[in-house]
Amino acid sequence: MGINENMRRHYKLLRESAAANLREREQRVRESCPEALDIDRQCMEVVNKYTRPIAGARGEEREAIRAARDAELGALKARKVELLETHGFDAGYLQMQYCCPKCADTGYFKGEPCECLRRLLLLGRYSEARLEPAHTFDAFDMELFQDGRVRRQMERIYAFARDYADRFPYNTPRNVVLQGAVGVGKTFLCGCIGNRILERGHSVVRVTAYSMVNAVLHSIRNNVSAPSYTEPDLLILDDLGVEPSIPNVTAEKLFCVLDERIETGKATLIATNLTSKHISELYGERIFSRLTSPKLTTFIIIEGKDVRAGR
Repeated sequence: MGINENMRRHYKLLRESAAANLREREQRVRESCPEALDIDRQCMEVVNKYTRPIAGARGEEREAIRAARDAELGALKARKVELLETHGFDAGYLQMQYCCPKCADTGYFKGEPCECLRRLLLLGRYSEARLEPAHTFDAFDMELFQDGRVRRQMERIYAFARDYADRFPYNTPRNVVLQGAVGVGKTFLCGCIGNRILERGHSVVRVTAYSMVNAVLHSIRNNVSAPSYTEPDLLILDDLGVEPSIPNVTAEKLFCVLDERIETGKATLIATNLTSKHISELYGERIFSRLTSPKLTTFIIIEGKDVRAGR
């Protein structure tokens, strides 16, 4: 797990900010209790005083000298805490206060990437994948589905989605279509699946069908290359059916994307309001067969009403 220049700059700024904040706190203490700051100088004098005797001693004598040093240092530190608290400061007021105390805002702990760095990198991947980090299986609220039959159906779909994400990329079939009316939870479920797969280290990209068609049109009008949707391990194609239907563009591009991903063994997750009949009428038999063939795709119908309306 590498750290790029932007990340290095991020952590450098964090450390500089922590140092600047410490200087400000030191100035406040200097104005009201300068003796507390002087104790740090006294501690250094104690350390220097004992360094040579400890180096020249052996065995029990060395341990005795160390104990004497530690006793003096302990007394000084206790005095410092007493002075700070007497003047209204907490005991750790003069300590460096990092955003991440574990790694001291370096991004690494014991030679390994710190949890804070892992979180930052994952957030970056969320952004690149165009996923909403809040869309997780843990955040999926089954209470939104009040109708008993609909809830039982959604519990089964939720279990399938979680299993699909945990088994990825060893799913058979690889592709999934979530079909249902507006607001039944298709996009949220896609996000749950995508985020879980992303967290497990696979590449994910989410794109709406509208954005995909617009990108193709832009490439045609400006004579530039269109984005490639064949690379990510999982492509999430959201809102299939709301994109502009342009002859020789919309259906052809969708077919090429699906066909290339099938040929390379890549998975595609599609969310659509269209029924099977509407998919066939709008996109033709070639796409219909790829989206409904049991060998290639798991086609899931989500019933129910718009759960967002009840919030």
